[in-house]
Amino acid sequence: EIHGESGAGDGLLREVTSLMVKELCNEDMALFQENADGDGRLHPSRCSKVQRDHLEYFMLVGKMIGLMLYSASHIPARFSIPFIKTLLRHPLTVDDMKGVDRALF
Repeated sequence: EIHGESGAGDGLLREVTSLMVKELCNEDMALFQENADGDGRLHPSRCSKVQRDHLEYFMLVGKMIGLMLYSASHIPARFSIPFIKTLLRHPLTVDDMKGVDRALF
């Protein structure tokens, strides 16, 4: 039951998954941080180790996103180009790093 409504089926799973990903990607969790150019895209935070089990949290986020992709659900987070390219094992370019690290670019 969410907000007093009973639910069954894929809709409930999509809603719970979406809420969990949104919460895990919240900057207060210190797992992800926003790009330097302020476009709202996220990449893994250098400070993520403040979370004792940060690697398990990253695995959970990955599994949740995989489930959402499998079920053709909307992912409530926008990830940076370098992060997406890394996940897809595509080569990175210096231009890709523009939004992540202004000093490097």
